[in-house]
Amino acid sequence: MRGIFSGKLLLAAALLLPALPAAAAVSPAGKTKQASGPIEGIAMDGARVVYDVQGDLPRRCNRVFVWNVVSGVTTRVSGKGTCDADNTITSGVAVRRLAVAGPRVAWIVEQGGNTEADDYLYTAARPGPKERQLAFARRTGSMLDPSFAGGWIGGLVGDGALLAVNRWTTSRSGAIVDARLEIVGAKGLKLLTPGPASLEAQSADSGRVAVLRPGGTVVIYSATGEPLRTIAPPAPSEVALAGDYLAVLTKKRTLETYNSHSGDHLRTWPVQSGAAHLDVYGRTAVYSTPGRVRALRLTTGKSTVIARTRGGQIDVEIEAPGLVYALKNTLYFVPRAKVFAAPS
Repeated sequence: MRGIFSGKLLLAAALLLPALPAAAAVSPAGKTKQASGPIEGIAMDGARVVYDVQGDLPRRCNRVFVWNVVSGVTTRVSGKGTCDADNTITSGVAVRRLAVAGPRVAWIVEQGGNTEADDYLYTAARPGPKERQLAFARRTGSMLDPSFAGGWIGGLVGDGALLAVNRWTTSRSGAIVDARLEIVGAKGLKLLTPGPASLEAQSADSGRVAVLRPGGTVVIYSATGEPLRTIAPPAPSEVALAGDYLAVLTKKRTLETYNSHSGDHLRTWPVQSGAAHLDVYGRTAVYSTPGRVRALRLTTGKSTVIARTRGGQIDVEIEAPGLVYALKNTLYFVPRAKVFAAPS
């Protein structure tokens, strides 16, 4: 549904657990998936979860996998290009965005050093998924000066049959001189809508893409590039699009909800400080705060804590089967029926 930026991430599906150390517990109704290294980012569409695993020392071969939470099948989708990602980045996590749309998966790898950085867009698809590079961008500058000049790739989102991505170019002053939102196809990229106003895609649903512009407005585009609705929420930080809902996390510690078709404002719900990693399915929003995974009913404002840990933001996604979050080397799946099984 949304494209996930990578993050460093125990379970109480039916019972709320107290704050716990590294070891986690999962209810019999849930599932877990162990990885060979720290999980650095996730994205979800339907029953399929794409996740990035940090490589082991000394070679640190970075790998991207897809886990089907219903069948339990796990498939590696990345190859040689992604393998070296964590070895050639000085600014943190190399796989910066992940997205999945039905049988297709896409991710962005950043590689570089102190004077230049490169972005690579990779895709893979069933059956027999094989990593394929679809786009490349390079920018140059200095780590002492954050205004790198050149090309960037970001805003990767996916849902159903739709994958979309942003590409843009900046000048030495940091100004955006060219930008576009594009459809990710099997053989390449196709223009959806041009211009700086197309930055930056944050969520996709039912053939639509929600873009959070630098000025703070949210525009919902159709899969043909038609602007369907423009909404101006107060101080937005994250956006999630799902069915009839557009949900917006704000810097004022609120969750604003809108009708995604009419643009009408529906409700304002308070959220805790540090809320991030917003996602929505049906009438349920999920997000995390430091050390917590939380769920909120969009119609009533009822909130519950799904998981607790000692510190750190936790990446979380929700789809029809349930929600998934990552903690250290483990993915946790909570069936949707269990999300509000216990009070927080």
